[in-house]
Amino acid sequence: MGNGNSVDRKTHEKAVYEDIYGSQIEDSRAAELIRTDFARSLLHESEDDFFRRIDELSPGANALEIGSGDGRHAIRAALAGGRVYATDISVKSIELSKIKAEQAGVGDSVICQVADAEDLDFEADSFDFVIDHEVFSSIDLERVLPELHRVIKPNGVILAKECFAHNPIFNLNRRVNYLLGTRTKWAITHIFSQSDIELAKKYFNKVEVRYYHLTSVVLAPVRKILPTSLRGGFLKMLSQLDRVLLKIPGIDRLAFKVVCEMSEKKDPVS
Repeated sequence: MGNGNSVDRKTHEKAVYEDIYGSQIEDSRAAELIRTDFARSLLHESEDDFFRRIDELSPGANALEIGSGDGRHAIRAALAGGRVYATDISVKSIELSKIKAEQAGVGDSVICQVADAEDLDFEADSFDFVIDHEVFSSIDLERVLPELHRVIKPNGVILAKECFAHNPIFNLNRRVNYLLGTRTKWAITHIFSQSDIELAKKYFNKVEVRYYHLTSVVLAPVRKILPTSLRGGFLKMLSQLDRVLLKIPGIDRLAFKVVCEMSEKKDPVS
C-alpha cells in the first residue's frame, strides 16, 4: 500500500472534510435530529446489515468510531446502549458530531474528539468494538490496522462497511468523481480490496466479508425509464439476483460494497 507523503495526504484529506462538515454546521439543518432509521434505498441491504450489527454489538459496549463524520454511526451505537468515542481528523466533523449527539439525546454517551486513526491515543485493549463506515480509503491501513489491533479487546470486533475495489465500472465512476473534485486521489487509489482483507488476516484470526450490490447498481439507471409503479419491484428483483451472484467465488469481487468483520485478534504482530 505504501505510506506516500503522509503529511501532505492528511492535510489534503483534512481540508476536504473541514469544508464538507463546516458547511453542514453553517446550514440550518445541522442541528436537526439525525435519522437512524434510514429510508430504504438502492443500497439499503448493506446499510441494514451494518446497522443491524451496530445494534447487536453496542449494548453495554465501550466503542470507538474512526472517521466519525457527522456522528450518525456513533449516535446509532449510543442509542443502542453503547458508550462511543467518535473520532475524526476534522475539527469541523467533531463540532458537528457534538451537535448531532446532543440533538439525539445521547450527548453524554458520545465522546467526540479529534484523533488520527493512524496514531490513536488510547490504551491497549480499550474497546469492545470499532466502527468504520467507508473511512479505510482515506487512511493508510498499513498504519491503522496495527493501531486497531492494539486498542481492541481480545474478544472485540472491528465492524467495517466499505466500497470494494475490483469492479472496473465502479472504478471508472470513481475516477470521474476524482476529476470532478468530489474524491481525492488517495481515496480512489486506496479503495478497500482483497489485498486489504489478506492484510487484516495478519492481525485477526477471523475475517468475515459479506458482499453487496452488483446488478442493482449497474442496472439501476434503467429504473428511470420504468413506470413508477414498477421501479420498486425492479430493484427488489436485482437485489435478489445479487444475493445469488455474489455468493459465487470470483463474482463476489465485483461487489460495490462489503461489510467486513474482524475478530479473534492474534498475538501482537512483530
